[in-house]
Amino acid sequence: ELETFCEALLRGDEHESAAMIAAAQARGLSLETVYTGYVAAAAARLGGQWEAGLIGCLEMMAVAGRLYAIMRSLRPAAPVAGPGAVRRAIFASVPGDVHFLGVTMAADMFRQRGWQVDLLTGLDHDALLQRINRADVPVIGLSAGPEALLMPLARLVMALRINRPEALIVLGGRITGQRPDLAQLIDADHIAGDAISAIAPVTALLQARASAA
Repeated sequence: ELETFCEALLRGDEHESAAMIAAAQARGLSLETVYTGYVAAAAARLGGQWEAGLIGCLEMMAVAGRLYAIMRSLRPAAPVAGPGAVRRAIFASVPGDVHFLGVTMAADMFRQRGWQVDLLTGLDHDALLQRINRADVPVIGLSAGPEALLMPLARLVMALRINRPEALIVLGGRITGQRPDLAQLIDADHIAGDAISAIAPVTALLQARASAA
């Protein structure tokens, strides 16, 4: 089924891809399962084909646009949390990264669980640091794709530790799978393999930090 979904995305058949998502929801699949089993899985598969030169850059950009459209259509299904459940965070792509699908999905997943998440993408180091400092949120999630972004990521985390020493810093993105030694190289509070599995530990860290204050 994933292969059929990917083929529909490549063809630009928005009706078929939307119908597959609707059918998955009709079968009772949760929003998280739809995200991971369809949107994230398709992005990973087609992204790998793009990196291998099997599909072109313009095709991949078009696919990303169609996946963004599907994600937007899914957002109204997310439950609205009560005011007492709101936790605040900023999720940002690391300067130099040009693929924002993963961090956008992560923001949506946290929002579904009642978090108030500001999403920042496409900013350079100074602009991103300024925005984060101005927001003064307790959790900062950073997403990096290729291993080549290790140095920009390290530079950003170092600056955040100086400017926002009280913040919890969470790392995600493809780089977490490419560098098993990331925890030794980057001073982060949590390294997430995926957004869904990160929600519980990040929430627990935030609660523990609040209790210790």
